[in-house]
Amino acid sequence: MPFVSVIIPAYNCAPYLPTAIESVLSQSHEDLELIVVDDGSTDTTSSILEPYVGRIRLLRQKNAGAAAARNYGLALAKGELIAFLDADDWWEPCKLAAQVTAFEEFPMAGLVFADFFVADAQGKLLMERGIRWKYGIVRNDKITPWSKVFEKNRAIGHDKCLKHHQNVAAYEGRIATWLFQGNMINTCSVLIRRDVLEKVGEFDTSLETEEDYDYWLRVAQSWPIVYIDLPLLTFRRRPGQLTQADKIDRVVSNVAKVLMRAADRLADELSPREIDSRLARIYLDLGVIHLRQGRIVEARESLMESLKRRPQSVSSVLFWLLSFLPVNILSILETAWHRVHRKRT
Repeated sequence: MPFVSVIIPAYNCAPYLPTAIESVLSQSHEDLELIVVDDGSTDTTSSILEPYVGRIRLLRQKNAGAAAARNYGLALAKGELIAFLDADDWWEPCKLAAQVTAFEEFPMAGLVFADFFVADAQGKLLMERGIRWKYGIVRNDKITPWSKVFEKNRAIGHDKCLKHHQNVAAYEGRIATWLFQGNMINTCSVLIRRDVLEKVGEFDTSLETEEDYDYWLRVAQSWPIVYIDLPLLTFRRRPGQLTQADKIDRVVSNVAKVLMRAADRLADELSPREIDSRLARIYLDLGVIHLRQGRIVEARESLMESLKRRPQSVSSVLFWLLSFLPVNILSILETAWHRVHRKRT
């Protein structure tokens, strides 16, 4: 039975932290250590963690972000397999056991990830299949069925922790080119081999967001990836997360940085057209976001970058022309668009 290290970065998530911790300590795969990295919390995190002294390894650092906290935990982790969990999410009891089984079935894989439930801030279930809601690249089965993304699949429902889920499918494949087109890996669903981590290196702390997307692209470049088609954790949607509209520009900007790096590494696997198409889409998204925020100069820069990559893009041309309208006219057009959209939906 492999020893697993679980790393939870915690920053001001005191109300949710006990649920996350208990979900790890109640895993059916018991051969594990839990490392909680307090990332300079200013709430009641310290007092919340006191009852768990002796059951967890507690590390503290000045606030430096999730990537730095994960790196700190990784430096001291003892497991041959490593998993990550955010302080406001939680696992199903068989999460680790199912993934260990998947590694036994696909021993050459670099990491295993899974589907997830989605809940609101109070823990109320919102949806049972979060992966196709959150990640556009796999949002529509008719467009990208798993059998198209991965080369192999195998049932792992024989595992005792999955006995109430018969014939759970695990898929394996080289998916770097798919990942370049869009992320599909929830960090809290990952179980990864230590030797892979040692070769790939640390999470990039220069990225404010999307450091995990960057990391999975680096892993996928050299190792097969396994996906378990079953929700094994719950992702909690709550106020203040970076995915909210007022902060989405930071997310998209960092995606652009990640993709520019990955394009160089994957130049032998992707055609110039595939690279340009993906980068054109992301710069179009960034341009539209900046336009809606009234950041006209930045909007034009992003839209021009999109047009350089895909000159025939009608959308990029349209938004480029719109950027020359007065800001108040843009605001009126946006309001009208939202009204029409609401009527149609």
